[in-house]
Amino acid sequence: MALTASEAIDWMREGVRGVVTDLDRTEFHRAWSWLGNHRDMHGICRSLRAGSPYTLTVTTETRTWNWTVHPVHPLPTLDLGHKPLCIPWTRD
Repeated sequence: MALTASEAIDWMREGVRGVVTDLDRTEFHRAWSWLGNHRDMHGICRSLRAGSPYTLTVTTETRTWNWTVHPVHPLPTLDLGHKPLCIPWTRD
């Protein structure tokens, strides 16, 4: 799990780099263009920080790769005030 929007995009970029050599000419150029477009990366990060998901799909005749990132907000933790989480087991 990425801790920041930038880390999530870096993860996607690494995944795209891993499959780019398996792509046909058209998808290769599209993916390579996406990798090199740093202006869009900044915009994607802003959208993620604003709460919007982002998906990149790369398709060939025989395969489809999807990368999706979306913000996840952790649930607040419950303060138990040092109370045990369960009742200790005792034998009679």
